[in-house]
Amino acid sequence: MTRPGVSVTGGFLQANYGRTWDRHELNIVPGATIEHNGSILNGYRVEGFPIGNFTSPAYGANYPEDQYPSYSKTERRAISGFLNVHYGLDRKYLADVTYRRDGSSVFGSTRRFTDTGQLAWAGTCTMKTGLKIPNTARSTS
Repeated sequence: MTRPGVSVTGGFLQANYGRTWDRHELNIVPGATIEHNGSILNGYRVEGFPIGNFTSPAYGANYPEDQYPSYSKTERRAISGFLNVHYGLDRKYLADVTYRRDGSSVFGSTRRFTDTGQLAWAGTCTMKTGLKIPNTARSTS
């Protein structure tokens, strides 16, 4: 007989702040997650039950020869925090910075946390009505 037990708990929290003023825009998004997964597995085999519907191992006569009860317990815990910051100027020049820190029990005992970061920037070009682009590839046919 095997009786598994599984438990999963966790949570997610995120906030958002955004503001625009004059030519500027700013968005800040911090957040965090937490998670716990656990499982317990125990197993055994019992022989010699009396006739009837007896499911408790206490009613068995004996364990099979060279077989023993088994038990295992597994737990995994994780926590993460992140921050995203966006800045824009004139809706033309944009910059984003993202940072994330993850911690877990599965990373090993010497390195419980890992960090990830990202930096991005962008600019847009628009065609103004007064801008003339010469056409140098004219068709002669």
